[in-house]
Amino acid sequence: MCPANHHLKKTPQEYAEFKTALGILGDKWSGLVLLCLFDQPRRFIDIQKNTHGINPRTLSQRLHMLEAAGLIEKREYKEFPPRTEYRLTEKAHELKAAIQELKKWAKKYCSKAHPENDLPEVK
Repeated sequence: MCPANHHLKKTPQEYAEFKTALGILGDKWSGLVLLCLFDQPRRFIDIQKNTHGINPRTLSQRLHMLEAAGLIEKREYKEFPPRTEYRLTEKAHELKAAIQELKKWAKKYCSKAHPENDLPEVK
């Protein structure tokens, strides 16, 4: 291995950590839910509308998983009718730069402006 590439060598621990992160963020909807919440806390129905096409059961599962991972928190308000909002935790806010970079990459390689890229459209 070339000394200049020494920083590229990864340990099994680093791979395991990255695999865990991809397990949390790597499905079709979790990143979109986080992206939706970067602007402001939102209610379930607002997240569903902004993620374009997620069914309620899948959204509920993703919200529970993201909450268990410590990336979002659920806030219930005691009013009538009851209101629940979801907001990002500080842990999730630390992902903002990475998600913005992924958005740039997606715009470059996954948009309709680049039909030569054989990647599915992100909805």
